[in-house]
Amino acid sequence: RLIHLGSFALSSFFPLMAQRRWKPDRIIGVVPTLFCTPGMRLLGKLSGARTLLHIQDYEVDAMLGLGMAGKGKGGKVAKLASAFERSGLHNVDYVSTISRSMMNKAQEKGVPAEKVIFFPNWSEVARFRDVTDQDAQALRAQLGLPAEQKIILYSGNIGEKQGLESVIDAALQLSEHPWMFV
Repeated sequence: RLIHLGSFALSSFFPLMAQRRWKPDRIIGVVPTLFCTPGMRLLGKLSGARTLLHIQDYEVDAMLGLGMAGKGKGGKVAKLASAFERSGLHNVDYVSTISRSMMNKAQEKGVPAEKVIFFPNWSEVARFRDVTDQDAQALRAQLGLPAEQKIILYSGNIGEKQGLESVIDAALQLSEHPWMFV
């Protein structure tokens, strides 16, 4: 995983630096991947642009929580990853994230509250409150889904840290039910 993320950051570094020719006003980096943060910060310095690091996932916390750092939170890999994250968070103009709890986490990691921005990027559930049964049936027909069958959908990232084994286990345990898992 580290080789994958590192090679992506390295291969994107030079195209990123080429962007300084047009003098951007703002540069937004999205985490994952934290590995691209140094390039984003350098481009910000070279171009005079303000930088914003948008966090959709705290990669280092996930890595440590899953025991992917070898010797735990006190090991060399964990300390290096935490220092890299700290440098990224503290050396940008702003940090944004997708939830209030993640905003709190940024502040726990030392980002001043005035530099933390709430920027949710998920579906607005309120938009779907007025969906009629007719609308739902029309969509089912369009997608070829049975009219009365219960549909269960997982929507999100699929990776080791999502713990999707529990979703698969639940689907297996509920296989006797006439539900459709998509």
